[in-house]
Amino acid sequence: MSGRQAKRIGLAIIGGGRVGLFRGEVAARHPAVEWIGLAEKNPNRAGEVGTKINADFVTQSHVELLRRPEVTACIIA
Repeated sequence: MSGRQAKRIGLAIIGGGRVGLFRGEVAARHPAVEWIGLAEKNPNRAGEVGTKINADFVTQSHVELLRRPEVTACIIA
């Protein structure tokens, strides 16, 4: 491998359903992911999924999430 260092990822996840939860759990274990944000319209589900994936930021607004300066990648689930 080359001497290049992996880019750090600030991941926005839009949607906290089954797919959003699964993708978030996988991302939380990946060493390149340094920040995770979640946008989920249902506040109860947002809190539940946000806790499970150890999200750094949780909101009901995808627009608010995507405006965050930490975001470098997005999963729409």
